[in-house]
Amino acid sequence: MDAELIGLFTQEGRETEARGLAAAFALVAYADAHLDPREILRFEDLTLRDPFLVNLANDYIINCFQSFCDQLSTHYAEGKARALQAIAEAALVPGVRTALVRVVQLAVVADFRLAEQEELMLDEIAAAAGLPRDRL
Repeated sequence: MDAELIGLFTQEGRETEARGLAAAFALVAYADAHLDPREILRFEDLTLRDPFLVNLANDYIINCFQSFCDQLSTHYAEGKARALQAIAEAALVPGVRTALVRVVQLAVVADFRLAEQEELMLDEIAAAAGLPRDRL
């Protein structure tokens, strides 16, 4: 991994990045209106092993993920809007788009299947992040 890019994520105050990356994973995981326990475990494992996420405050990013999942399950439209906003804000930070692509790709396969709803969600995530759809 690029040391300079990883260095961006080791500084204090990386809440914007953590929220955006957690939001992206949550949106994909909850796209089929069901949060599989494997998806939760995959995200938690990702925060401990991914070269980008490992340098973010672990408790904070996991709490963000849980919060977005809770919002999606109780008030889907509002939760989705908040998650997409978090992604858009995080995507403005240099280097985050690279991490976002990896997080989304891992979220898609977290439950070992690709639902049609997840494919549709990828379009919205790409738009929020200002990425071409084919990057995800």
